[in-house]
Order: sequence, then C-alpha cells, then structure tokens
Amino acid sequence: MTLPRTLREARSALDQGQVSAGELLEGFLSVVAANEPTLHAMVTSTVDLAREQAKLGLIFLDMRRA
Repeated sequence: MTLPRTLREARSALDQGQVSAGELLEGFLSVVAANEPTLHAMVTSTVDLAREQAKLGLIFLDMRRA
C-alpha cells in the first residue's frame, strides 16, 4: 500500500473504503519505526492506544455508513 501524502488524501481514502484506519495506522507506524533510530523524535510511544483508537474510529465510520 502506498501511504497518502496528505491528511486530505488519507480522509478521502478512508471515506471511499480504499483503506481502513488500522491499515493507515500500521503503515505510518512502519514509517516511524524505520526512521526513529535516526531521528530520535519519539519521547513517548502509545502504539497500543493508537490501535484501540483506530478500532473505535472504524466502528464509528461503520455506524455513519449504516
């Protein structure tokens, strides 16, 4: 999967069902993991919380579409 370059692209992909919130999250987490050893930008990692929020977002989107 090619990750969106902007928030607008990410939102559009989510709205059109081209990608799930979880897929976006995991894609961006991969980018962070690959670059963090060089950048040292993360003070605190809340990956588990982010995954839970992605699941909740998916439930919310499903409810809106129904």
